[in-house]
Amino acid sequence: MPQNPAELRAVRKTSPICRPMNTAPDGLILNGSKWTFTGTAMLVCPVPLSEIRASTDAPGNYIESFRLMYKDSDGLGTNTRLTTELRSPTQFLNSSYGPYYDSNNSAVTGLWSVTNVLNTPLMIKADQYLFVRVTLSKGPAFGQIEFYGISFP
Repeated sequence: MPQNPAELRAVRKTSPICRPMNTAPDGLILNGSKWTFTGTAMLVCPVPLSEIRASTDAPGNYIESFRLMYKDSDGLGTNTRLTTELRSPTQFLNSSYGPYYDSNNSAVTGLWSVTNVLNTPLMIKADQYLFVRVTLSKGPAFGQIEFYGISFP
C-alpha cells in the first residue's frame, strides 16, 4: 500500500477540527471527539498543510492516501451513511481528487477505520488548500452515524 511522506503520516486530526460547510443544521452535535447527526449535514475537515513541509512544489510533498474513522450502525443499510472525498477549491470550481468513499458499501456496523488511496498521488503546492468533505446522513429509523476524524497513513 502506498504511504504518504513521513511529515504527513504524523498528522492526525480528530473530528473537532471539522466544521459544518454551511450553517450547522439542527441535530448536528459535536459530542466529545465525534460528530453525530440526524438528517443530512456536510462537514469540511481541513488538511493541515501548515504542519508539514510544503514550502515548495518539490518531490516528496504529496498525498497518496487518507484514513477515516467512523461508525455506521446499519452497515449496508440505507438509514445511516457517511461519504467522504478529498477536495480543493479553485478559482472556478471545487476540484475533487477522489476517491469518493461511501460507508453503505461496507457491512461493518461497529467503529471502523478505512484507508482511501487516491487515484494518483497528489503533489502538494505551498499555497494549496485541501479539505476532506464529509457528509453524514441519517434517516428517521433506528441507527447512528458517527464521525471521529482523519489521519494520513
